[in-house]
Amino acid sequence: PLGGNLFIKEASAGSVLTASTNLLADLPASVAALRDRRLFLGFPGESTRLDLKRRDGLLQLARDPSATWRVQKPFVGRAAYDAVQDLLDALYAARAADFVADSFAAASLYGLDEPAAQITIVGDPKYGEQVLLLGKPIEGRPDQVYATVQGTETVIAVDQKLLAAVAVKAEDLRDHRLLTLPAYDIGYIEVREGERSLKLARQEDGVWSLTEPRQFQAHDERVQAILSEWTGLRVETFLDQPGTNLAALGFAPPARRITFARRAPAAGDDAT
Repeated sequence: PLGGNLFIKEASAGSVLTASTNLLADLPASVAALRDRRLFLGFPGESTRLDLKRRDGLLQLARDPSATWRVQKPFVGRAAYDAVQDLLDALYAARAADFVADSFAAASLYGLDEPAAQITIVGDPKYGEQVLLLGKPIEGRPDQVYATVQGTETVIAVDQKLLAAVAVKAEDLRDHRLLTLPAYDIGYIEVREGERSLKLARQEDGVWSLTEPRQFQAHDERVQAILSEWTGLRVETFLDQPGTNLAALGFAPPARRITFARRAPAAGDDAT
């Protein structure tokens, strides 16, 4: 090195050259500098399953073919897409802060024999099932905890914020929308009460028409107001009571059945 420059020479040549920067500074100082610090491989959008096993139970989410995330455990219901995506983004963005040991034979030393949390992600098939175990806090480093990626045997240090992120409650991930279809995407409404029914359908020209019990053009502003009100409704409380007496709540049979769909069902099909 000479000031900010560096003398360099190709081994087979006789000429000595000068580089305008210290290339030696770009070389890794240790093996750790070359190690992959990612905890999960792939991308958040490829994920199809997320399991968070904590000491208070299992939170399991899965994405169905329509790209809708659903809570599978501890209850079954729709999950809020943005909330699940934010959680996945945080998991995929997490990195190993340090490499502690290349073997966790003494797993109890790191709290990995009975982990505080176990994170399982299934996404790109080439990576298979990826599992991360989070152990106990690192002495002298209050902001870090021990961890290991299952199958690597390496003990690493990660930010304790990761442990806080996976402590999310299932209720916080629920989708509180009553309808998942946006107002502009709805092209069919059916209200059925006993044997009576009222049906509205949007025609190809965008005009809404009443098709049952009589046929005539509907008042567009009134229909749009209905759609706006219904698509804006939010669920206030979920009643998760196994064995609930549906008849006592008026659901067996339902007092009224209201269907919103993209289009009118074909003959013989039910609207969904």
